[in-house]
Amino acid sequence: MGFVEVLSVLDLEDMQQTLGQSSDHLENSPHSLMEDILAATRISEDNALDCY
Repeated sequence: MGFVEVLSVLDLEDMQQTLGQSSDHLENSPHSLMEDILAATRISEDNALDCY
């Protein structure tokens, strides 16, 4: 997959809108960024993998 194809798949406009609605509009700090990263990596039913 080439660079242009990857960019078209990413939907950068949607990502930018989502990031604009993140908690950083309330608090913009390294601590807030770390909390956002940790929250995104927590295992939930949405992002858990089935390993066989």
